Amino acid sequence: MKIEKMRALAASPATAGVLVVVLGLVYLIRSEALSIFWVETPATTFVHEIGFAYEVMLGSEELSSHEGPSPARLQENGRALGPADSQHAFIRDEGRGRYSFWHDYVIFSTSDNTDPRTNGRRYGVLQPPITRAWAAAIYVIGGILLAVAVSLAVRRPGATAESRTSASVSV
Repeated sequence: MKIEKMRALAASPATAGVLVVVLGLVYLIRSEALSIFWVETPATTFVHEIGFAYEVMLGSEELSSHEGPSPARLQENGRALGPADSQHAFIRDEGRGRYSFWHDYVIFSTSDNTDPRTNGRRYGVLQPPITRAWAAAIYVIGGILLAVAVSLAVRRPGATAESRTSASVSV
């Protein structure tokens, strides 16, 4: 009887709905639509690179844009800098708040091309609380669970295991 209750729960539309909501929330949080949940990490150690460019080591390639756009944002006194994912030559030569998360560091310029080590402003990296790897795992597991829930619901809506068994025996 316990297995039947578990099967009925897995096959319920509510289960599929909850899975869709969870998967949707993970996507929205990662895509900045729900950035109120994002975490800010202070950037404090700046190394001058070339021209208007400075670097901050992040210690992780999670935010890198070398394979695609980075979900992270760089902030100056709580305001977004940008444009994001800029070419490094433009950051060095033109500055004006451009930045790029690249491998395990961010290369950037301040909004007014001043030196971040002496301009008295606060810099921080705003990023989703769910890493790329965790999001991928949640999508895979959630997708599998959703497929199972849908296949159980589609099998024979409203039929119990007993009615399926008795129907197959009587034939």
